[in-house]
Amino acid sequence: MKIKIGLVGLGEAVQALHMPALEQLRDRYEVTAVADASRGTTDYIAETFHIPHRFYDADELLCSDTVDAVILCSPDAYHAQQVQTALQNGKHVFLEKPAALCLEDLEDMIDVAEKHRDLTAMVGYVRRYADPFRKLKQLLAEDPRPVEYLRCRTLVCEAPFYLKQTRGIFRGKDISPEMISEGKQLRTEQMKKALGENPSDALQNTYTYVNCSGVHILSAVRDLVGSPKRVARSFATNEGKRIAALLEYDNFMGVFEYVNDQSVAAFDEAIEIFQGNRKFLLKFESPYIRNLPVTLEMTETIGLENKKTIFGPWYTDNFRNELIEFANCITNKTSPMTPLADARADLLLAQEIAQKSID
Repeated sequence: MKIKIGLVGLGEAVQALHMPALEQLRDRYEVTAVADASRGTTDYIAETFHIPHRFYDADELLCSDTVDAVILCSPDAYHAQQVQTALQNGKHVFLEKPAALCLEDLEDMIDVAEKHRDLTAMVGYVRRYADPFRKLKQLLAEDPRPVEYLRCRTLVCEAPFYLKQTRGIFRGKDISPEMISEGKQLRTEQMKKALGENPSDALQNTYTYVNCSGVHILSAVRDLVGSPKRVARSFATNEGKRIAALLEYDNFMGVFEYVNDQSVAAFDEAIEIFQGNRKFLLKFESPYIRNLPVTLEMTETIGLENKKTIFGPWYTDNFRNELIEFANCITNKTSPMTPLADARADLLLAQEIAQKSID
């Protein structure tokens, strides 16, 4: 039986990423309802994709019997409220990252999820569902030699460039001023909980970029080598849009780079792990161009020669992979690889990187 799924928050992520993946999974899912604060966007998506039920209030969808599960792509400030409402009304939840803006809200979500263990609640850390990432994780587990150094980076500014040439995003202009004001107030309150009273714009930007975008690569690195003991140094410029952090682990150091305002339209996201005489390089491709080939590269120095092994290429879509995981967890009543509690370490690391940038 197909899972009846509803979508909340119908912006770029849904239109460019999730709907194409769901179209490839029509044997598993039936999109039965959509909701957005913009009536125009809700109507456009419902009519374009022939979705039978539309709601102009997210809570109405979350309480509706038209869906078994929901994908939440709503603004970050509404995540805690909507996750709890969905679970309390018997809905499985797929939550786009970031899980939350502050630890207090995340803990509230985790508490509710613990009371509804019969329901699946997972966070969309899409890089961790990439096939080359899974291969890297397997190779590290099979030969667990000590890590000596790692580098990870996210240098992105490609989405507007690609989307203008491939598929437009419908953006409704009819959200009420009252709702916009409410969202800003919620976000302000949550940022204060995360960063303290009166955080500067630069500090909020740094935290937002790490927690909402850089978290993809940081979560993936954590899955491979664990969490760092501390952030030894952090530096941010351009109002928090360019960030570098030095991460201290038990026996090695790591470097994290994030840039979101470069003038070159490019996607450059990668993980490099050095272990003795071998190095792994995993470069991700932009999610906005689907099914691009991705490889995993291993370089080994043996004597006076370098031996390079290429695994792949893989053409699978990471968003499709994570939605398959979501469906399997619902059907088989198993736990997801990225439950809500998994986001706790990433949120705390984002806070530390941001705070250290102003120390």
